[in-house]
Amino acid sequence: MPNTLIHIASNLILVGVIYLFSKYITKKNFDWKFASILLISSNLIDIDHLLATPIYDLTRCSINLHPLHSWYMFPIYFIGLFFKKYSFLFLGIIMHLLLDYIDCLI
Repeated sequence: MPNTLIHIASNLILVGVIYLFSKYITKKNFDWKFASILLISSNLIDIDHLLATPIYDLTRCSINLHPLHSWYMFPIYFIGLFFKKYSFLFLGIIMHLLLDYIDCLI
């Protein structure tokens, strides 16, 4: 259970760090509401956990087990970074995958 709380907290902290970093290095017309929605929405990638049995397992590595967490999807997420309007969504997804990968190593 502690690993789960650490993982969830790290996702939320990372979203906040990305948001604050981006807010202070971008132009004055930074739409913080839209960027925040996109960053938080990036966690919806976990919807593919519903395809697994059990839905959540502490001992299971989600990388390459779930369709949206596969390395085959990573190039799509990387290309998405270049779509300026939705770059925060794809940045959040990539960071989510990296955190999931770190969980696999622990």
